[in-house]
Amino acid sequence: MSTRPNKTLQARVEQAAQAVLSRAGRITYSELFVELGILSREDLLAWRTGQVPFLERVVQGNLNKLARMRTSLRRFARDKGLHRDVARLPRRVRFSKSGFPAVEEEYRAIYVPPPTRQRASEAELASERRKRRAIALKRETPPGNTRVRCR
Repeated sequence: MSTRPNKTLQARVEQAAQAVLSRAGRITYSELFVELGILSREDLLAWRTGQVPFLERVVQGNLNKLARMRTSLRRFARDKGLHRDVARLPRRVRFSKSGFPAVEEEYRAIYVPPPTRQRASEAELASERRKRRAIALKRETPPGNTRVRCR
């Protein structure tokens, strides 16, 4: 069985992902599912508080459809140039029925836009400042051992 999404599902996922990205500045699977209408906020809260054993239990849809949605979101993120980060969550938080590590890691993925050039240049400036400070400290410190031994 293929996990290639059909065109209408892919279009729905892309539209919902764009809405979540513009609203929150990042995309998580839980927010995407809420935007698509297959997960209610109440069920999401119940899962987060531990009342539901895993997220897939309260999502309205079969596991094959969820796999197709994950594929669609990965394609959307790749096409938009989004970066993928993986959230660190407590071990008790479980997303999938199977509990497979690869599936759990995919559900923990957070897709964020790449840093803008301005942010990148700010990071470069901060790096340059650190380098200059290190050089200045080396110049201030006398060479060799500065301790005087008394015998």
